[in-house]
Amino acid sequence: MLLLLLGLTLLGTPASWAQTMYGLKGERFFSTYADEDNEVRAVRITTNLLGQIQSIQVKIGCVWDAVYGTAGWKTQELILQPGEHITAIHGQHLLKIWTLTLCTNHSRCVEFGKKAGKPFSAFPDQDGEVLKGVFGLLASSGFKGMGFQWGLLPAESLPGPACNSTL
Repeated sequence: MLLLLLGLTLLGTPASWAQTMYGLKGERFFSTYADEDNEVRAVRITTNLLGQIQSIQVKIGCVWDAVYGTAGWKTQELILQPGEHITAIHGQHLLKIWTLTLCTNHSRCVEFGKKAGKPFSAFPDQDGEVLKGVFGLLASSGFKGMGFQWGLLPAESLPGPACNSTL
């Protein structure tokens, strides 16, 4: 029984995931929910007065996930058009995540935060994969580390029904 519990505990930790995390170790783990039937439709990121990333929120299908991080000063959104998907992410970290640049298959890139620190880039492992979720490690003021989950689009990735709620 003890071995079973230990195995389940290890499977639930970020170290057992095949995804790469950029930055440093943090205090609390977070992960956006995964929905294989829907796509990432928008991302909302908040920065503090210095320009450091403070919070992130992802909209999957018609539903906004929880806000991960702390209150900030300036909020920006990337709202994806039908058929548009996030296919690359570039960033910089210096003790915490400072910059995220989200790039789409429509040759559009949107930068959040201030450039500071060591650069990193994240891409899907296979052609046809897109951003499906975000995970990472939170500290008391910002993100110590962040990783990105990539996956294939649903079999019929057509523009879905219009969402009833507003952004």
